Amino acid sequence: MRKITTLPSQTVLHIFLVLLIFQGWCTNALAQPLSGILPKYDRYVDGANVTLSWNSLSGATDYTIELAQNTDFTLNYFTSGAITETSWQTTLSSTGVWYWRVIESNGTSNTISGINKFRYVKPNDINGNTLWLKADSSVVLSGSSLVQWNDISGNNHSFVQSTPADQPLITNAGSILNNKPVVRFDGVSDFLNGGNILNIGTNSQTTFIVARGTGVYYGKFGNSAAPFNIYSCYNIGGEQGVEFAGLAYQNFATTNSTTYHLLNFRADRTAGTGRMYRNLNQVAEANLTGVTTGYNMTTTNPLLIGRYTLSGTPFFTNGDIAEVIFFNTALNDSLRGVVGNYLSDKYAPPINLGRDSIVISGFCPITLNAPSGYTNLLWSTGSNSASINVNTSGAYWLSGTNLFGQISVDTILITHPAIPSPTNTGICAGQSNTWNADMGPGFTYVWSNG
Repeated sequence: MRKITTLPSQTVLHIFLVLLIFQGWCTNALAQPLSGILPKYDRYVDGANVTLSWNSLSGATDYTIELAQNTDFTLNYFTSGAITETSWQTTLSSTGVWYWRVIESNGTSNTISGINKFRYVKPNDINGNTLWLKADSSVVLSGSSLVQWNDISGNNHSFVQSTPADQPLITNAGSILNNKPVVRFDGVSDFLNGGNILNIGTNSQTTFIVARGTGVYYGKFGNSAAPFNIYSCYNIGGEQGVEFAGLAYQNFATTNSTTYHLLNFRADRTAGTGRMYRNLNQVAEANLTGVTTGYNMTTTNPLLIGRYTLSGTPFFTNGDIAEVIFFNTALNDSLRGVVGNYLSDKYAPPINLGRDSIVISGFCPITLNAPSGYTNLLWSTGSNSASINVNTSGAYWLSGTNLFGQISVDTILITHPAIPSPTNTGICAGQSNTWNADMGPGFTYVWSNG
């Protein structure tokens, strides 16, 4: 603080400067607007155990989190009680849309955040789910080799491989797939046998798979002559697609993909149409010419994963499978979107730059980093690099495309400290004014007048 006085004879305004010197390291102070960070608004969480995080509020003594399945906070309502941390893990009691908010207390008053929203879904809550395999759940291993992959749809199917040399491996896919495990097939002899299960019969069919590689991801081989009764998903040569064949061979295909992708196929036996989607976008459609409405696709041959058939050319899979979901019905676009977005958010979560506002106790620039797995990066500064250095206050956003082709955007508010301006910037002759430039601990000051 400095008192500034002009002499009676002075007729000009003197300008005083203060040089602020920060002593110590550049640190992040947790003094941000009260708002939710994760889960991202209206996005999907993977599982009932969910961690909520939020920005802190300066002067807060504790926080209380409220959750419910309506915006009035009355349906399935529960609370964290008073906690001092800025994150909290809880277990959800049911699937569906959840709303949450933060109540801050500073000992004398409360501040309530806006309402946040996220979705918790399980495919087996959707009518007609016949198979659900996840590489991060219900696997039986011998070392890192997969002996048995168990269905969690509630139908208790199992895909097994008792021959050690033919067992695929469980391995981590790395940051490209959100560090989730995958089942890795060697393209030589690895496969899993589910037995004679999931005969399509006269039912419609909707399937999802998160995978990459070449060969056949799953297949049910019927006969070499009509009726064929073949259902398979493949990526062979220059083509990726689904084979859905009854009285005649029929393929639904697009160009091949050697990266991780989300492949979805829907056969609507009532409408007589088949549609294939890759990364939530439709890439093929045709009438089901080889499978009429009442045609029965039942076969005694086993359903295989990683191999086309036990006789003839096997077309082994050379690649990874993270998750497989089957329905014996043609899901409408709304439900198909629910499953697709669940998978997309699980394996390629939305961009998160961290706390929405960061106050920097110092003048060092900070680095903002883009998450792994995103392409077509664009920062609000115009940069397309994987990181930017920030040394001025303001809102910074990042846009990017995940591996499933979905665009995600996040914004972060950066605030650097600034020297407070004097309350009175004009001083007449003979008057004085006090300039309080206090920035708190860790700073020293050098004034222009010494």
